[in-house]
Amino acid sequence: MLRLLKNNINSMHTPFGLREIGDMPGVWKTDMESAGPWRMENAGEFQYDLSNYSENNIIISGKCSSVLDLSHYLLKKGELESWDSLLAIEQSEGRGRKGSKWHSPPGNIYGVLVFPSIPLRWSGLLSVFTGYSICDTLNRMSFSTKMKWPNDILLENRKVGGVLIEQKSGWTVAGVGINLTSAPSVSERGDSLAFPAGAICNAPGNSLTPLNVWDSLVRRIKKLYTYFLINNGIEEFLEAAASSLAFSNREVTVKQGEETFSAIFAGINSEGGARLIVDGKEKVIYDGQFVSARLSKEK
Repeated sequence: MLRLLKNNINSMHTPFGLREIGDMPGVWKTDMESAGPWRMENAGEFQYDLSNYSENNIIISGKCSSVLDLSHYLLKKGELESWDSLLAIEQSEGRGRKGSKWHSPPGNIYGVLVFPSIPLRWSGLLSVFTGYSICDTLNRMSFSTKMKWPNDILLENRKVGGVLIEQKSGWTVAGVGINLTSAPSVSERGDSLAFPAGAICNAPGNSLTPLNVWDSLVRRIKKLYTYFLINNGIEEFLEAAASSLAFSNREVTVKQGEETFSAIFAGINSEGGARLIVDGKEKVIYDGQFVSARLSKEK
């Protein structure tokens, strides 16, 4: 079921109802019109879709400060449960890893998925699992994406998405940003050392819309959760995920705190750490990022 969060519930959120659909950017207008018919009468803070668009419960919000912050608010109110999700049209204070700003104009995907209980042994792998699921979903749409450890999605060595896992008040949520139709400039990102930003499809006439891609992604994550986390385990996941890792067995430049060094990326371990070969010895790190990489195996 789809729900529009139509009332101004607090300072984090601006109203978004059926009257605002006509003013939405093209891709969102397409989504809203195709998802109807809608229940027109007031129903508390929400208006409901009547078309059985999806088996997933998805709340759609107008502009908010942060889709992650809004999700925690709705979880406290009991409006979100396991496998429910929240999509925002736009964010004013979207955030990424370590508090970095996530540029959030309309037309891209800014979503949060509420996970059910996570087996303890999977807690360190959840970001990688979510990234793998995103790549698997997009690759099934004929986009050749890769995961850049620990939480980025690359397309042709440009960052097109990211994952941020948060745990609060007993809930585990995955914040997902995907540049579907636009990407920030270097000045907007403010991290010139990082990989340049890109968009999945910014050509006129593309058929991908935020709601359709998000719904497909949630369906895929649920299936992969059952396949790996419930039935088959970490070793099989690591084997499957290896093919989706960017820069495997390549030289990367690693930034960890104030330190920057070169290493060979040898994959990830069962706790989600990056296995690096530094001066012929293996070193595992759990924090840091790859800020550049040798794009071929030749030195």
